[in-house]
Amino acid sequence: MKKVLSFSQEQKSLIWKRFVQPEGGTEDEAKHFIEVCEMFGLNPLLNDIVFQRYETRQGPRTNFITTRDGLIRIASMHPDYVGAPVSNVVREGDEFEFLPSEGNVKHKFGKKRGGIIGAYAILKHRRFHPVSVFVDFEEYFKANARSQGGPSPIWDKMPSAMIQKVAEVFVLRRQFPLGGLYTVEEMGLDDIGNGDRGIESITPMPSQSVFQPENEREKMETKREYDKPSSKDSKQKKQQEEAETETEEEQATLSDETSSVTSNEQSRKYVLVKRESGISPSGIPFTKVQVKDASNDETLLVLAKGEEGVQLAEQIPEDQPFHMEVREENGFKFLESVNGHKAIAGVA
Repeated sequence: MKKVLSFSQEQKSLIWKRFVQPEGGTEDEAKHFIEVCEMFGLNPLLNDIVFQRYETRQGPRTNFITTRDGLIRIASMHPDYVGAPVSNVVREGDEFEFLPSEGNVKHKFGKKRGGIIGAYAILKHRRFHPVSVFVDFEEYFKANARSQGGPSPIWDKMPSAMIQKVAEVFVLRRQFPLGGLYTVEEMGLDDIGNGDRGIESITPMPSQSVFQPENEREKMETKREYDKPSSKDSKQKKQQEEAETETEEEQATLSDETSSVTSNEQSRKYVLVKRESGISPSGIPFTKVQVKDASNDETLLVLAKGEEGVQLAEQIPEDQPFHMEVREENGFKFLESVNGHKAIAGVA
């Protein structure tokens, strides 16, 4: 594969100092990152791509992350590229037929359009058949929107634009090779970048499907009704009550085990190494915290999002060990508590 870009030695040094070294990256990882950037024609100095390094139980991992626009730029330089994805949002009241085997859809806006059902994208190729995908709106909205307990207010403000972007990312990746490159849409990042560079958040979901037929839903509902135990059969009722009791006991045991694991995590002590804060282009404050496990000197990168998360990160002492609780999501650690104190709900 021929290189699209070629960085000067001065530019390589700047990429190392600005983007790789602050993340705890090694020189070999920097060389790998620069090689990928030159191959795909993505310039980190122009915010085309982000270097991410984080710790896992299996050891440190690195990801090179771009955006939907970055994917379009890569695709547009390919000799078989014939144009940007054709995409749109499907709403209640629209006439819509998804034809994946043909790489096509039939979509006509309804006179009275209702709520969002999903989005589709079609991408043509000079040599291959066109590819079409459909993504379900409800799954992504529940996983991402702040109103649903998710991390991103963007999904509440621009839901149609966000679900359309998801469909475009899927179809771009299917038509054109991207190597080890990831997108923010697949990683589920929430406006976290190097310095003050913001990245929009879309949490990846496994489903890319068509609608479930009404008659299938009716069959499932009917089956549930028939599966219910008869209230007239006292023997079955007693057996059901005994089974429910056993289930409750199992859940209680599982809860105790989970509490024990959480307690064990909270018993660890950490030391602050570095703390960086910024504000994303969409106005969301964030803090990146680099800490070291006092028991084994393992370095961790922890993220805090929103005003409540930033305030929580500010409670981390600079000159003494502390306890913390984190939530792991898509390979990233998000700060949940510091010395037993959690973020104040409702602060945004």
